Amino acid sequence: MSVALARTGSGRIVNRPRQASISSFRSTSAHLSPPPSGISPAFETGELDPILATLDISHLIQPITEVQANISVERACEVLLEKKEWCVAVMSQAAGAQPVCTGLFDFSDANAYMHLAVTANSLTPEDLQNDRISQIVSSARLRKEVPVELACNLSEKNPLVMLRNDTSLTTLLEIFSRGTHRVLVEGPEQQVKGIITDGALVKYFASNHDKITTSPVITQVISTPLMDLGVITPPPIVSASPDSTVLDAMTLMSREGVSSIAVLHPGPDVGVLVSAVTVTDIGQLVIPSESKSVLSMKLAAFVSEIKNPHGMVNGEDLYPVYSVLPTSTFGYTIEKLLATKVHRVFVADEPEPNSPPFGQGNLKGVVSLVDVLAVFARRLGIEANPGLMRTSLSSPSETSMSSTPRVPPDVGSASPSRPSTPIHQTSGTQTPKSSRGMVTIEDQSSRLPFKKLLVVFLSLFVCLFVSFLDQTSVSTVLPAIAHDLGAADRINWVGISFLVATTSSQIVIARLSDIFGRKLVLISVIALFTVGNLLSGFAQTAVWLFTARAISGIGGGGINSLCMIIMSDVVSLKERGKYQGFLGAAVALGSGIGPLIGGALSTAGWRWVFWFTVPISIACVGQLWWLLPQSELSGNFLEKVRKVDFIGSLLSLASIVLILVPVSGGGTYYSWHSALVIAMLSVGSVLAILFLLVEWRVAALPILPLQLFRVKNILIIYTTTIMTGIIYYCNLYFLPSYYTDARGFSPIQAGVYLLPLILIQTLASSLCGQILVRTRSPKPLIVAGFSIWCIGAGLQSTFGMNTSKAKICGYLILQGIGVGGTLQTTQASVGTEHRAVVTGARNFFRTLGGAVGLVVCTTVKNIELKKQLREISGLAPELIPKIIKSGPQITTDPSVSEAVRSAYAYALKTVFVLFIPIAGLSAVLAVFLTPVLLPGDKDGISTTKNEQEIALESIPVQHASRTDLESQAEGIEKQDKKM
Repeated sequence: MSVALARTGSGRIVNRPRQASISSFRSTSAHLSPPPSGISPAFETGELDPILATLDISHLIQPITEVQANISVERACEVLLEKKEWCVAVMSQAAGAQPVCTGLFDFSDANAYMHLAVTANSLTPEDLQNDRISQIVSSARLRKEVPVELACNLSEKNPLVMLRNDTSLTTLLEIFSRGTHRVLVEGPEQQVKGIITDGALVKYFASNHDKITTSPVITQVISTPLMDLGVITPPPIVSASPDSTVLDAMTLMSREGVSSIAVLHPGPDVGVLVSAVTVTDIGQLVIPSESKSVLSMKLAAFVSEIKNPHGMVNGEDLYPVYSVLPTSTFGYTIEKLLATKVHRVFVADEPEPNSPPFGQGNLKGVVSLVDVLAVFARRLGIEANPGLMRTSLSSPSETSMSSTPRVPPDVGSASPSRPSTPIHQTSGTQTPKSSRGMVTIEDQSSRLPFKKLLVVFLSLFVCLFVSFLDQTSVSTVLPAIAHDLGAADRINWVGISFLVATTSSQIVIARLSDIFGRKLVLISVIALFTVGNLLSGFAQTAVWLFTARAISGIGGGGINSLCMIIMSDVVSLKERGKYQGFLGAAVALGSGIGPLIGGALSTAGWRWVFWFTVPISIACVGQLWWLLPQSELSGNFLEKVRKVDFIGSLLSLASIVLILVPVSGGGTYYSWHSALVIAMLSVGSVLAILFLLVEWRVAALPILPLQLFRVKNILIIYTTTIMTGIIYYCNLYFLPSYYTDARGFSPIQAGVYLLPLILIQTLASSLCGQILVRTRSPKPLIVAGFSIWCIGAGLQSTFGMNTSKAKICGYLILQGIGVGGTLQTTQASVGTEHRAVVTGARNFFRTLGGAVGLVVCTTVKNIELKKQLREISGLAPELIPKIIKSGPQITTDPSVSEAVRSAYAYALKTVFVLFIPIAGLSAVLAVFLTPVLLPGDKDGISTTKNEQEIALESIPVQHASRTDLESQAEGIEKQDKKM
């Protein structure tokens, strides 16, 4: 990759005259006023000023220049130069939608992009696993233009922060004093109204300090020397020698995450400051093109030409000086920062007589705009941590050179994800805005070498397999458990407790993995699952067992979500569908063979059904502990705890429990009309509404960001998730009922005839993953999968007393193909920052759909069954409730028994008919999904018009446990006694 100068093809530096300003001068005595007499310069942290607390940011808003996401990086650099802007907003617009800001682009990003392009040959295979890097490098090698959206925040210095117009000035000061350089301001309908930079806020405070605060502390600080304020960041400072090249400077700025470096001549202490090179200098002159002459230029020559383009102009030296003295006042330093339009100014002693040309004295440190704002913030009683973002974005400064580029995080998509609402973003990730302040989510993507990936994948596969096997195997030992523990009238709570715990914990656990790291949370939930099963095996009472199953349910729900999330973290977007298809096969296998394994283990005693999973789970923990990368998330434990949405989590858990418990147990232990059931449903509904309000307006890091529902694809996905959850969960309960109650099959036969659906679904899931890798187009698979599923559901509705076994298997095979087609391709239009939450939410909605669907379908079946039973001559009316509860086997008259089985077949057929419109509506909704083209091996950019910014997260269908769900159905059947 070659590089040339801006708007030239000759490799010649283009002279651009500068306006005379304070940037042309060194400090003089006029700027060295001491603090007022009697006032100590060592000012302590103050209290929040009452006047400042009433001000908002509306008067600081400035217009922002917008560029389209698909323009080239080169053109974006030209816009920055032409408009003399600090940065531009990169806008994307989907078909029929309002344009939205996908990120910010400035010269730091341009420097990172150019450095990446010119050092492409030194990248390692691991580096190229990063989707963004791969696309930029492949485009550079093919001499293709790279869209600016790929370079948004490539330097990791431009977190996308959107604030409301009425945000307080103190909130803005707090955000800037923690390292953010600029924020966007939200206009009507979540559009960008304007921008506020840290420089603008510094200028405002410096110019209006006597008007915005009643305290003289700011005035005192303005006139205080730097050395008395303790604001100077001492060495080591990122620097280079005059003999270093421009490429060396680019490498340092990219690797260390800084916007400027000091050019030092060897001397006492750190060295003599000659000048500074900034990303703006690089961006003004170097744009990828045809020449390498500038890259190989020595910094001494580069500085000489770009800093003094015309020498003396009208007797005035326009040479911009990027340094101040330790004795310079804080106010003068602010003037210097604003005049040179840089984020950092260096602090150096007065030059010695023997200093090199343009020398500025021995380097003592650096002061940045963030440091300035941190001083203001602390003096005004606002918490400030200027090192927070600096620590997370850069490694310790060194003066040595390295050709290894600073690799940005993998955004997991062809382009930066598209925010549809105001967001915060750091290191390529986004979090919802909140009135409580800014909370960031860090990308945890970590591409693994193939051998390590294979072992991690197998561990995740086994975890999912064991989790679902545990759910389905328990059904075979429920009678034995009921007998041993004396819990025949309460045995359904074995399933209900597991189901409620699984459903209520999934969203919370997904968000906890964003805060504390995937590895820690996954190992924790596997440990919970293991402890729960161990305790279940030792249970001596029914309450003990129900509690232990709830613990296992929390762990199982976390395993189900986190395995999918982690698989997305460790493989590229291109490979994601394939691997998650294999994980979907683990889910299907665990669900399908669970009853068979449970039956085999039951001969040794029901306790072994629970203990069987313990050693397997421990082995998985060992493998994942050693092989799964540790997420290096910023902040200590207490800082992470503060990010947790405790109010939302408690409201979520309480509302789900209060709704699912009566839905699951109503009709079994309490009448649907009982005060307890009505009260629980009412309170649960109120808490659910409060939960939504908290997530919308209060939570800084909501466990369920409501703005996700504004994205069309996500809304469609969640809707189809609920509906397909209804079908799949009900099939796992009603198909065995059809086999045993209507056809008279044995339990073993019922399990065998469920395998065509499970096994074919497993194969179809894996096959569709391979197809997706090759076609890269998920929408056709989505539509085809739901359509085939709908056809299979229609054929299933013909099941009757005389349907041949071949037809049963054939129709279920067709459904299995359809279900398998939706496992990998039912995806969400989000980027990495919402991957965990979307996965947890999908699992929750699917389980919720199954729970509610089972209630509705069981009620429909019971109504029709009661109607059919009443028409059977010779059947005593008092037997009808018993038949509905226990099945047709309680009848002894062969002719009556056959009629009862026929009634069961007809009632179940009514339920199967309900599946047709549900599957059909899912297929129709799938047609309206926005089409996307996933990145391939050679294509750098998705070619789907106006949809390049959409990143899809593959999340397989979760298979319901018959054990967990049949408890609800049996409870509803018991309610029929009162019908």
